[in-house]
Amino acid sequence: MDRLTAIEIFVEVARAGSFAAVAERFAMTPAMIGKYIKWLEAKVGSRLLNRNTRCQSLTEAGQEYLAGCQNLLQHYRELEQNTLANTGQAAGRIRINAPVTFGSYRLTPLLCRFMERYPQIRIELDLSDRLVDVIGDGFDLIFRIGQPKDAGYIARPLTSTGSVFCASPDYLQRHGTPLTLADLASHHCLGFSPWLGQSRLAEAFPLEQLHLWDSPFISNHGGALKVAALNHAGILLQPRALLSEELERGILQEILADALPAPRPVNLLYPAREPLPLRLRLLIDYLIEQRHQL
Repeated sequence: MDRLTAIEIFVEVARAGSFAAVAERFAMTPAMIGKYIKWLEAKVGSRLLNRNTRCQSLTEAGQEYLAGCQNLLQHYRELEQNTLANTGQAAGRIRINAPVTFGSYRLTPLLCRFMERYPQIRIELDLSDRLVDVIGDGFDLIFRIGQPKDAGYIARPLTSTGSVFCASPDYLQRHGTPLTLADLASHHCLGFSPWLGQSRLAEAFPLEQLHLWDSPFISNHGGALKVAALNHAGILLQPRALLSEELERGILQEILADALPAPRPVNLLYPAREPLPLRLRLLIDYLIEQRHQL
């Protein structure tokens, strides 16, 4: 077995917490992922993971070994990309994390055009509304909505994103149209679960007026909430990019236009290190150049 591949697999298993989550990325079976881990443990002479039927967790030795593996992979990537930079070639993988709606509807089209320009560069896009760590989670770039608070990273403002209140005409006909945020107390507001915990949106907008703790339907995915609104389940607050087609067709109707949260900035974050791999520099420059299309 290849030691570098085994190390990459170990780092990903430590991040994801399961063999199954990593198997798809490496085009292997979970059983083969387990064989790589066992082979690596035999090489280092120590158990790296605690195993049970649901997840894998790091042993004390595994925690120490993980830090060394992350540094090794970082140095390897820098060496590889410095060599490519000297030959003028742009190739390799870029791992990106972005919020689900922004990444799906606004970022992905730009990434596809970038790949047409640089066919040797591969994009791995992870969509999640949770906060992740650029280095610890192994990402090259992260998109954050709101003011960034991540020390040690470079933040480049790219665009802004706005939200919209809406509901189906059928729902509004049956329940009436709210005219103020206070009117929402007598309505069904569909709940976006990240807002139920610590949310940066709550710093600038009174989320408590949506009464999300009483919501009849809560989801961590804006697409599911949109489907619920289309099925007349309640009032929705989500990014306009997610809802623009339904609003244009009239199957969702905008409301409370004067009570919307202020548009929030979208920032591109990446580690403050020099030199940046060529493929990363090219993508950052491309996104800044094309930011008017985001």
